[in-house]
Amino acid sequence: MTITSEPQTGVTPEIDRRTAFIASLRSLANLLEDIPEAPAPVSKEIRIGVLGSDGEAVPVIKGLCAALTDESVTYEATDDPRHALAVNVPLAGGFTARFVHVYDRPMTEYAARSSYASVIQVDADQAEAVA
Repeated sequence: MTITSEPQTGVTPEIDRRTAFIASLRSLANLLEDIPEAPAPVSKEIRIGVLGSDGEAVPVIKGLCAALTDESVTYEATDDPRHALAVNVPLAGGFTARFVHVYDRPMTEYAARSSYASVIQVDADQAEAVA
């Protein structure tokens, strides 16, 4: 099974990416239906990251909440300023679509902590002491 798409003229990259994502989800659904040997995911959460800075991503998530409210779609929004802003939308079969933006500050802190990972090596005797 192969899905191909022709380039669309007059379409922004964001819309083109969104259209491709929707086609990919349909393709995945077809694959799972057509090939029973394909395993279903263990997690019941479908996570969709909302990328960009806080100034870019937060309005996108707030716009999503407004659109869900306008369409009377049930959702739960959570906002932990120390970590992330998220919107959970219940789907069929107990699955949840989770639209999430991790705030700039925790992402910057994580990047700073992770920056040392490739340059710090623990001596063998220290590794054994920790284990």
